[in-house]
Amino acid sequence: MKSKKYLLMGLLVCSVLGLAAHVSFAEETKATMETLETVSSESNAKTKETAKELDITPTFKLEKIKTTVGGKGLIEVEPLEGLKDLKGTFKVTVADTSILTVDKQGTWQGLKAGTTTAVLDFEWSEESLAKIQKKFPDTQLNQKSIAQEIPVEVTQADEKFVDITPEYNLKEIKAKIGETGQFTVKPMGGVSDLKGIFTAHISSGQAKDVLSVDADGKWTALKAGKTEFVLDYKVI
Repeated sequence: MKSKKYLLMGLLVCSVLGLAAHVSFAEETKATMETLETVSSESNAKTKETAKELDITPTFKLEKIKTTVGGKGLIEVEPLEGLKDLKGTFKVTVADTSILTVDKQGTWQGLKAGTTTAVLDFEWSEESLAKIQKKFPDTQLNQKSIAQEIPVEVTQADEKFVDITPEYNLKEIKAKIGETGQFTVKPMGGVSDLKGIFTAHISSGQAKDVLSVDADGKWTALKAGKTEFVLDYKVI
C-alpha cells in the first residue's frame, strides 16, 4: 500500500510541473506578439509621417475667351508654389476649330464669328517637374485630371473708318487778273505728306473762264468776274 501512495503523489507533481511549463510558454509568446505589434505600429506611423503629397494640377488664368475675328491671345497657367518659370504643353480641344484655334504654346486666334467651347488641358514638362521635385524633396507629386471647359465667343471686328474728306486752306479767293495761288490739303488720318490730284468742278450757269485750277492745286485768276466751283482732291 505504501508504494501505491507514493506513485500517486508522483503523478500529481508531474501534472503540476507540466502546467507551469505551459503557462510560462504562453506568457512568453504573448509578450513577443505585443513587441511585434508595437514595432509594426511605430513603422506605420513613420510611413504616414514621411508620405507627403503635393497637388500640381495646373490652374488657368482665364474663364472664357471673348475676342473678335483676327484677335489673338495667350492662355496662361498660374504659378505653382511660387515657381514662375515652369513650362509645359497645352492640350486644348476646341469644339469648332473654324471659329478658334489654339496651339501647343497656348496662343489662340479668332478665325470667324460664332460661339463654341474649348477644353483646356496642360502637361508639365520634364524639366518643370524636376524643378518642382527639387523644391519639394521626399514629396509625391500628384496631378488630378483637369479638363476645364470654357466658353468661346468670337465676334466680327468693328470696322474702323478714317475720315479722308479733304479740308482745304482756302474757302474763298479774291484776286486780280493774272494773280496765282496754291490750294493745299490739311493732314488726313494723321498723314501730312499727302500726294493727290486737284479738280475744280464748275457747275453749269457759272463762268468757267474766270479762274483755272490745275492738277497740282495751283489756281490762276483769268479775268474779272465771279464764279463758284467745287474743289475735289483724290489721294494717289
